[in-house]
Amino acid sequence: MEDQFHPAMQGLHCSVELGSVMIGVMFDKIGDVPSHPLVIHLPVVLLPLAAFTVLLYIAAPRWRVWSRWWLAGFAVVGCGGAWLATQTGERLRDSLHGVDVERHEGFGENTFRWSIALVVVAAACIAVDEFRTRSSGGTADIADPAASGLARLFRARYTAWVLYALLIAVAAVVVAYVVAAGHSGAHLVWGNSGDST
Repeated sequence: MEDQFHPAMQGLHCSVELGSVMIGVMFDKIGDVPSHPLVIHLPVVLLPLAAFTVLLYIAAPRWRVWSRWWLAGFAVVGCGGAWLATQTGERLRDSLHGVDVERHEGFGENTFRWSIALVVVAAACIAVDEFRTRSSGGTADIADPAASGLARLFRARYTAWVLYALLIAVAAVVVAYVVAAGHSGAHLVWGNSGDST
């Protein structure tokens, strides 16, 4: 049945897992090239861009209106790319025999996990900033007895700064894991061929 497809799509596998049902699309190969080395470019490019956008978002309040969309986009698509990279990496690992990819695999999985945290914390920052902007430009009295506990928390200036600090920390961890995964992957492919010995 697989030969009915275009040759470039022969490595396509569909599977879905949600609870007891599987969800997802696995590309073993794109053309004759394993898909993992191609897919990894999504998180390798977009997650550091998301981290850079975090700095713009926090350091330049006047740019938050437009930078939040870039931050959300880079983080979400980068996170999706990290997931795809882990899935295609598992497929590639299964086809390699005698190659120890455990360290690289661990870095890749941590990249994906921390990119989820980046999406969640970025969404929280954006939500708090949006709430503060809509509720009297963030100048409403946090001791207002008519405001709910959540509204008072969102209006509090310290809430935004705690979230900003957390966002910077998570972005730094994501970039560290992207670099570690990339370095260990390059070492697996090229070994010590770049050493001048």
